[in-house]
Amino acid sequence: MSSDKQFRLQGEYLRSCREAKGLSQAEAAEALGIKHQFVSNIERGTASIPKKRIADVERVLGADHKLLISAILEDGRRRIVKNLERSK
Repeated sequence: MSSDKQFRLQGEYLRSCREAKGLSQAEAAEALGIKHQFVSNIERGTASIPKKRIADVERVLGADHKLLISAILEDGRRRIVKNLERSK
C-alpha cells in the first residue's frame, strides 16, 4: 500500500477518534504534545502518526491501534487480491 493511502487512513481514523471525544484539533494537539498544524497534517493525510505517539493517541483519543493497523492491512489485502485477479 502506498504511504499516501496509509497516511489518509490514519488521518481519517485520528479525526474520527478526536471528534468522538469532542476535541478540537488544537485541544488534541495540546494533549498529545504536538503542534496543532501537525494534527491537521495527519488528518489531511499529508503526515503520519509518529510511532512514539501511538500510546498517547490511544490514551488521549481512545484510539485502538489494532483497528488502525487492521484497516491498513485489509486495504493492502484487497489490493493484492485485485492484482492477482487481474493477472489471471
